Amino acid sequence: SFVDSIITIYLNRLSDYLFVLARKLNDDAKTEENIWIPRI
Repeated sequence: SFVDSIITIYLNRLSDYLFVLARKLNDDAKTEENIWIPRI
């Protein structure tokens, strides 16, 4: 439905924003990022 579509778009944009914000805060704090290495 239309509302489900709007909610999906909103949550996607929110997750993008939070991801970029976390990257910026880590950069500002000069902390090292933890790189995920998958176990195969």
